[in-house]
Amino acid sequence: MRGNHARLGAHSVARLPRWQGACGVTGVWGVAALLECSRLPAMRGAVLGIARGSGASVALNLPAHGVAVVGTLTGGLPTAAIPAVSDLSQLRLPALGSLVVG
Repeated sequence: MRGNHARLGAHSVARLPRWQGACGVTGVWGVAALLECSRLPAMRGAVLGIARGSGASVALNLPAHGVAVVGTLTGGLPTAAIPAVSDLSQLRLPALGSLVVG
């Protein structure tokens, strides 16, 4: 349905009775974040949308309403380490791709 927003919108409205209220609120909340950030670079709008969706999930306690969620995300960054020699062979193809792309 790429490029046919009217057909996609009609399809979504037709399926409206099957929506779960909490999911709908979370989706609308995320789209609102994207619309608010339309003048910012796309990455910032997407990050804000994810943050708002996550906040809505917590605030509305979506798992208690039967909405599947990803689960708990661990915080922090991984510790820096030098890769083992056996791991270096797995990096050949990604390194070649980075070389070709630039």
